[in-house]
Amino acid sequence: MYKTLFIILGLSMMQTAFGQTTCCSRQKESAREKPAYFASLEKTSLECPKLAAYPETVRKGIDFLKKTDLAALPLGRTDIDGDKVYVNKMEYTTSPVSDETVLESHRKYIDIQFVLEGEELIGVIPLTDEIPVTMEYDPEKEAAFYSVSAMPFLKTGAKTAGRLEVHAGDLAIFAPNDVHAPSLALGEPCKVVKLVVKCLIEE
Repeated sequence: MYKTLFIILGLSMMQTAFGQTTCCSRQKESAREKPAYFASLEKTSLECPKLAAYPETVRKGIDFLKKTDLAALPLGRTDIDGDKVYVNKMEYTTSPVSDETVLESHRKYIDIQFVLEGEELIGVIPLTDEIPVTMEYDPEKEAAFYSVSAMPFLKTGAKTAGRLEVHAGDLAIFAPNDVHAPSLALGEPCKVVKLVVKCLIEE
């Protein structure tokens, strides 16, 4: 649910839609209301002012991704700082967009989603009261779920700001005000190895 901390470097269309500027510009938004962040891990600097408003847990998660042999990391959960920062490594095959596609958001944690192998499509839109809810927020799942009808561009393939084409080496950061639809096929379904770092919002 933290608005997708997607730093989208080089995607000027998305930057315009989310009110983004370059990585070197300063942002005044709180961590819960940051614009989307989408970039390659290689180009993501811990010193970037765009990350300044995020909790220290986010920088700790990015630092872990940069310094760890991610290929050697086992599948499942690995703690970085207990329940404050941990990573889930997973393997799956991407799915075509359908009426069953699930949109989600979170409240307590920011997601850093990093694709280690493969490629996928992720949809993202700002959280509003107009988005049809299919399941109210569940504290145990730490998620709420929404209807795919809120992202018509996923089915049409329209090149919009909310359509993220994520390749190996890319990461996207989602804040609580980001409704996102991960794990979708970018073209033909393919195998993906992804690490999702969960970063607690400490307020």
